[in-house]
Amino acid sequence: MIRSFFAMTWNPGNAAAEHAARDIIRSLGQSARPSRPQLESSGFFLLSLSAGEQSGEITHLPTRRGGASGAVFGRLFRATDPGREASLVASLSRDEGEEISRTRGRTLLDGFWGSYVAFIRSGEDWLVLADPAASIPCYYTSYSGLTLVFSHLELCDFLDRSTFTVNYAFLSRLLVYDRVQNGETGLNEIRELLPGERLVVGPAIRKTEQAWDPRRVAASRLDMALPEAARLLKQMVQHVVTAWSAPQDAIMLSLSGGLDSSIVLACLAAAGRGEDLTAVHQRLGSDDPPETAYAAEAARSAGCTFVEVEIPARRQLPDPDAHPLSVRPLRPFLDPGLEALIGNLPSPPALFTGQGGDHLFLHTHSPDGFSDFLNDRGLHPRLFHELAYSARLSGLSVWDVLKAHAGPPRRQSAMLAAIGKKVPASEAETLSSRDWIPDWAAFPEGLPKGKFDQTSRLVHMFQLREPMVRSAATDIIHPLISQPLVELCLKLPVYTLAAGGVSRGLARLAFEGDIPESIRQRMIKGHASGYFSELISTNRARLEDALTGGALVEASLADEREFARLLTRDGHKIDAHGSRLLVTYVAEAWLRRWKKEARPDSRKRP
Repeated sequence: MIRSFFAMTWNPGNAAAEHAARDIIRSLGQSARPSRPQLESSGFFLLSLSAGEQSGEITHLPTRRGGASGAVFGRLFRATDPGREASLVASLSRDEGEEISRTRGRTLLDGFWGSYVAFIRSGEDWLVLADPAASIPCYYTSYSGLTLVFSHLELCDFLDRSTFTVNYAFLSRLLVYDRVQNGETGLNEIRELLPGERLVVGPAIRKTEQAWDPRRVAASRLDMALPEAARLLKQMVQHVVTAWSAPQDAIMLSLSGGLDSSIVLACLAAAGRGEDLTAVHQRLGSDDPPETAYAAEAARSAGCTFVEVEIPARRQLPDPDAHPLSVRPLRPFLDPGLEALIGNLPSPPALFTGQGGDHLFLHTHSPDGFSDFLNDRGLHPRLFHELAYSARLSGLSVWDVLKAHAGPPRRQSAMLAAIGKKVPASEAETLSSRDWIPDWAAFPEGLPKGKFDQTSRLVHMFQLREPMVRSAATDIIHPLISQPLVELCLKLPVYTLAAGGVSRGLARLAFEGDIPESIRQRMIKGHASGYFSELISTNRARLEDALTGGALVEASLADEREFARLLTRDGHKIDAHGSRLLVTYVAEAWLRRWKKEARPDSRKRP
């Protein structure tokens, strides 16, 4: 089940806005949708659009005077010591509701965590606050004096979507690098609220603010001995996994056989969920090295049911006219869907993953740990040990690590530099500025090199949420991407996370004895390059038919001669950027749908 909502705020003294709000509410009442949880007050309306069971999705922010000063959509836990059990918040007290309103959401960020979007009345302003992982998509636009806020535009068929126009500049950047995240969307009139951002809508203003900044969290460094850090990390992982699993009747875990999903599996087993837990391994139908043996070993160790599901590479891509009317092209459009993953299993209420571990536990080969240690500790007795560990981790000589530390300051983050290397030189200008990522991912604000590199890469982790509405009513949960664990891993220095000069070294140390040694000590990650290559080969005719003379070519966003070169024989295998054909296909499908939906005068590129 994808958590979905629609909300509106407006000035109740504005007659035109009041009339427009009543028209939308009337349209909703005339729709075929079943009764859903909702909240309506002066100048505010919130409705759940989630499929399946929606109980507990809307938590009111009560006031002493009665009524509500807003609401939280999603799921909330109270922040507690990781040694104590966290339980879902069923309701908030009047004092809590008023304090959240008075602090403009700061109390919510400091005293709670979860997967939510909050709507807060504070004075004359309405505030919309995305949780620090933006785990529920949140988009906003203006209409007849209203501020409309929603998670999935494709579910908002009660709105006149023909008024939206394609943002061709954004689309051109997306074709170069499809993880652009700066608040823009594929539609000029709609913007996205990013992780930890707060939208302020007042009588004369509408602006966004960074209410939760990962750089400020990372600046509160936690220095502790490795055994203590490993104990705390394990305790926190167990804390968040147990919290998310407790309300579930049954759980299915997507088990790759790698370190992160195996850690989540071990924590689920430790929480007593072995009997109602099914570990599902997606085996790719391609020549990529199989990981089935590792996954099966992890499942045996946890004592749970293990199921293999083959994801065939020789399958047809979805019809290019079938992309949903979403605010931007969606990569999951190409996936076979949860139905293929579930197979003949009864659809469970929750699908857990190990997503986020690479970013938080720190999968890295950077030598910057030495620079950070010297920055934090100075001439410490452990300095030469850390120098050796950084050399081991990076595969560089000690002298090269020293040269890297002594070199000139970086002009950009390591993440941006790595992206630049992946982009063809002819298209580098498209991503030459930093305005396609949030400020906290572009500017270090005093953080040392290694920690800023980790912090900036969170911009990609936060995109791991499920942005696409599926027909399977399965709740998708990434328990590692939880605020308490994110904040702990930001506060731990990179040389602690990469303990002993080993990628994800602290996590490996923390879960020694809890996961199979073959997985704990495994350093090689699986990949799916062969799968995507075969998928392109299988669909060569469909790709050629869709892209040649298609919507992207018509808008001068793509060159069909380049498509012909990549699709001739094995061109996509030879060219390092051949896999971008799939990204381009998604963009083509999305643009086709919107060219049909948009009003006639907005269909051509300006």
